[in-house]
Amino acid sequence: MSYLTPKEIFDSLQSKLERDVIKAVGILKQERGYLKLSDGEHAIDLNFPEEFDLPLGAKIEVEGFLTYYLHRLGGGIYPRLNVKAFKVLEDGQETSQRLELLERLRQSRKERILIHELPKIANPLRIVVIHGRSAQTQQDFYRGFFQSIGEFRNRVEFSFIETSLSDEELAQTIQELKDQEFDAIFLVRGGGSQEELSKVGGLLSALAILELSKPFYIAIGHSLDRNLSLLELIADQSFDTPSLAGTSLGKAVRDHALIERLIEELGHTKEKLIYLEKLKEENNTLKEQLMEKEREREKIKMELEHLKGELKYLEKFKEANNTLREKLWEEEKEKEKIKMELKSARNYFMLSLVLNAILLVLVLILLFK
Repeated sequence: MSYLTPKEIFDSLQSKLERDVIKAVGILKQERGYLKLSDGEHAIDLNFPEEFDLPLGAKIEVEGFLTYYLHRLGGGIYPRLNVKAFKVLEDGQETSQRLELLERLRQSRKERILIHELPKIANPLRIVVIHGRSAQTQQDFYRGFFQSIGEFRNRVEFSFIETSLSDEELAQTIQELKDQEFDAIFLVRGGGSQEELSKVGGLLSALAILELSKPFYIAIGHSLDRNLSLLELIADQSFDTPSLAGTSLGKAVRDHALIERLIEELGHTKEKLIYLEKLKEENNTLKEQLMEKEREREKIKMELEHLKGELKYLEKFKEANNTLREKLWEEEKEKEKIKMELKSARNYFMLSLVLNAILLVLVLILLFK
């Protein structure tokens, strides 16, 4: 198995890259003696022929071969563009204005509203869609929206504005929106050359958009046409195509509506749970009351058993009492009988005594005769 050295890898990579011509857009800068093409965040080294008059600070479009060079000290591989031609897109003053605006954007970046946050603003959501004259991009935008919004179409109201997308006319169109009621702006445009797309809007229209303080979204060109217009720098969010912008808006509104529905259903579920919890508490209260009644019933039952026992005792006592009464009545009868017998005996004794007295008197009478 054969191996490649790092230098052989570097030479192979460089030979392959030098076959293709590429175009790039950025700001021409000079740092530590090196010419660089910068987009504000990243930069690539440029190698110009000596005869070129270089406009430092200007926005330029360059054409050339992409190569790499090996850093002698660090050993790293760095890209470099060997320029064969270039043209100025903006002079240094326009570029400085762009950079100043870019700085303002970076300072206010935290205030950006991404597309998924937009439906939180209002319901229905009022959207202004700005498109070029004799263009069909607004139809692509609306088609993408309609296919993704689902059943929640009534949550968005559109106003479509047709105008020139040149900086001055677009700025005037945007300024005329000051007195209108709306929630967000979408700017859509189809594909084109990089030079054409870079002329969509500009400093005036960018400042007009910033002055409105409304969410702003842009979709120009195709998926590879990025950072060509100044308006992309101040947009809350950029999209590869108008169709994708519409689709993203529809999905955002649909997802937000579904979340609201779930929250509402969750609220109803919570109400039901609260109601069920209340019923549970009432049921527990009724159970406690029932148990209390059961305890009272058991208590009454025990008291009743006690009373039954006492009643049985009283019944026995009653029977004993009746027996005593019968005995007493028998004794009373016996006593009456004895009384009668005594009375009869007394009467007999008295009668005998009287008769004896009479006899005695008669005897005495007979004696004294």
